[in-house]
Amino acid sequence: MYDKNMKLAQSYVPIQKFEKIYSAIDSLKEGTAFEGLAKAAKENYTPSSVMGVKIPDRASTIDSELKALCEYGFKALDLQLFIDVNPDCVEAIEKYNETVELYKKAKEVYERKAGALRSFVCGSSDNNFDYIKSPWPWD
Repeated sequence: MYDKNMKLAQSYVPIQKFEKIYSAIDSLKEGTAFEGLAKAAKENYTPSSVMGVKIPDRASTIDSELKALCEYGFKALDLQLFIDVNPDCVEAIEKYNETVELYKKAKEVYERKAGALRSFVCGSSDNNFDYIKSPWPWD
């Protein structure tokens, strides 16, 4: 039975400030690029255990490059989410742009060694099928 005088739900979401951010590798390990958010969540869970993510050890050069892509990609996404609600934060935009550049460089390095990450690029009209000539992961 529904009580008309009872509040159904009430939430409080504190304003997030742009403060200390983690390196790319620590962002992936902590589940956020923002130190303040990680501190609040640490009491309850470890992001990698909740999501079932195992961060690979640096066993090989290819794994190392792939890990760098994951780290930079995750950090860029977390910064992008922050910028979505704080579009005027110049410092966040600068860190985002730096991280995206590091991601692009890491992607180039990885693709030179392991081949293309995907067979197409969204928005690209050039039918470039050179990825088929690259070595396969099991080669």
